Amino acid sequence: FARDNDLKPESVKRAHRRFRAVDKNQSGMIDYTEFCEVLQVDPTPQCEQVFRLYDYNKSGLIDARELLIALANFTGAGKDDKLKFAFMLFDEDGNGVITKSELVRILKANHMAKAEAEVSRKAETIMAQADKNGDGVVTFDEFVIVSKKFPNILFPAQTVKP
Repeated sequence: FARDNDLKPESVKRAHRRFRAVDKNQSGMIDYTEFCEVLQVDPTPQCEQVFRLYDYNKSGLIDARELLIALANFTGAGKDDKLKFAFMLFDEDGNGVITKSELVRILKANHMAKAEAEVSRKAETIMAQADKNGDGVVTFDEFVIVSKKFPNILFPAQTVKP
């Protein structure tokens, strides 16, 4: 999908800007039509298949931030840029920290776990490792450190079918 649609780091950033413009009610959720609009792709069976991958509850809506994180993994961006991008996307209020619920979204975006309980358990483990000062949030510096301990947070060890 990334190769077929010439997906580059800058195109994911542009897609994020389009998403913010499309997401009038700021729900973070988009439907398939908006998905195609945000990514500037024509509706195809392959695009629909990618959309369905992220429609966990089969509601016809996906969390666009989760999708953008996943797509960023398939661009040529370096790990530092991917880390900054992921942190920026999930630091919803822009306060410079990620909460456990924001971390859960990152884990879901990278398909580290599909079952809610498993995602929550992984988030708790990661928070315990990352949140060194015990304030209940993860700063960007803590996020960088924990991403080295748990590289699959942002860089899943998965095989992608061509």
